[in-house]
Amino acid sequence: MDHGNFSSFRWQDAAAALARGDRDLHLFGLNPVAGAYVLSRLGHILRCPILLITPNGDSAEVFLKDLTFFGAAVTEPPGPWPLLGGFPAHEILTFRPLGLDAEVSAARLAGAYLALTSREPFFLVASAAALREKLPPQSRLQEAWTYLVIGEEIPRQDFLQKLQQGGYERRPLVEDRGEFSVRGGIIDLFPPLYDRPVRLEFWGDVLESLRFFDPASQRSQNSLEDLVVLPASDC
Repeated sequence: MDHGNFSSFRWQDAAAALARGDRDLHLFGLNPVAGAYVLSRLGHILRCPILLITPNGDSAEVFLKDLTFFGAAVTEPPGPWPLLGGFPAHEILTFRPLGLDAEVSAARLAGAYLALTSREPFFLVASAAALREKLPPQSRLQEAWTYLVIGEEIPRQDFLQKLQQGGYERRPLVEDRGEFSVRGGIIDLFPPLYDRPVRLEFWGDVLESLRFFDPASQRSQNSLEDLVVLPASDC
């Protein structure tokens, strides 16, 4: 499609062009906030996965905040995890000890899971550097995912071993993503997909309940019927 100035080109026109199959669409005259608004509207109209690639991590964070404000990729009713998220890059500095940030790993794994499994339209924001960083092969990622349902029998020791192999760190209390703790028949963990940690209560090897909990007060909150546990490390 010919390049157009957005002052005379509505976002509805852009949606219609993309729906027709046009793949080379150039718009000018948009500042970042206006761009985020247009993209959020396109996401709602087209109902398809969208990957926004930005020049750097700072612009990705700005776009993600603006898209959140405009309600991009929101489903009704909302699902168990966000369908709008960032796919960041690890920042490796030579003067710091080599290590990967747990929050960055969690966001990258959550984005990969959405891209591979989501049946709902999703919106990912990634910098060019983030897309250049490799993830484990798809087959390895799928082998590392664990799906839990209330009432099923789960060998607890095998599950705890899988958490450690997946990069989770054992702590007295769970406060951040990638952590887990064990107290008798209770396992607390903070998996990548969710915005709150989850409390698993067992009777023997039978999973009796799943509940979110507040990491500040450690009090249980609303319950879940099932849980997707992704690894905590993307290396």
